[in-house]
Amino acid sequence: MREITEAEKETLRFQREVAELKKLSLETEQLARTTAWPARMAELVKTVVTVGGGLIALGIGYNLTDLKNEKLKQEVSKNEVTVKRLQAEQGKLATLNAQYLAAITSARRKVQAVTKQTELATQRLDSLAQLAAGSPEDHAKLATVGPQLQQLRQSFLAIDQHAGDVTVDLQAAKPTAPQVAPAGVAPLASQIEGLFARTASRRGAAYQALMSYYATDPTLVPTLIKRAEAEPSNLNGLYNTLVVLAHLSPLPPGTDVEAVRAFAQANRGKGSRIKERVDKLLERLPRQ
Repeated sequence: MREITEAEKETLRFQREVAELKKLSLETEQLARTTAWPARMAELVKTVVTVGGGLIALGIGYNLTDLKNEKLKQEVSKNEVTVKRLQAEQGKLATLNAQYLAAITSARRKVQAVTKQTELATQRLDSLAQLAAGSPEDHAKLATVGPQLQQLRQSFLAIDQHAGDVTVDLQAAKPTAPQVAPAGVAPLASQIEGLFARTASRRGAAYQALMSYYATDPTLVPTLIKRAEAEPSNLNGLYNTLVVLAHLSPLPPGTDVEAVRAFAQANRGKGSRIKERVDKLLERLPRQ
């Protein structure tokens, strides 16, 4: 078998080097097409592909490993952004969960208060009914029950207030995402009016509609405050107004935060239930 001469060996080495360079050039070109390089790197890759692949890259201080490392760094950077976004979403969910649990706890306390007040009011009504069905002496006692009837009236007003608070609090605890109002949904002004309605169910439905369909409306906050100021004695409507304002996150564009703050502070002295809602609203308002 004939031995390979030195010239032939040199030719084979040259052919292998040419093949390696072609492979390197193809890989470099592929990276150039698939990677969003910084401006300086992009010019380098363009030069490498145009002039001849790995030789030019080596000559100016870069090689294929440098290019792959740059792409790896970009992937790591993307992953870091994704991790931070997921961490932020996790924190937001934890906050929503805490708010939901707090709302449920508050609602349970109010249900207990409603139950107790209902029992007391029922007992008083039973007592009055027995007098009405009794003897003439009992009938004479009915003339003196005016104060009891006034107390009953106050009890039923308190029961209605607490029942309405529970309804709105539970609605507020549900996460809501802005939606396009479907055909047939009452306009903004009508929904705001619903917050001041006499029935708890109407007030709860109005709250849900406002948060679902009008939470980003720039006219919501000023219109809501104007309506509450027009009827300061309607504490149910004021309570519901404060709940809506506290759960607008973020506030609609163009909202005067200081006007909201002033409105809340002006109503802080209207009883413990209003004060509780004012304090929650003030805690959530952005600082300027």
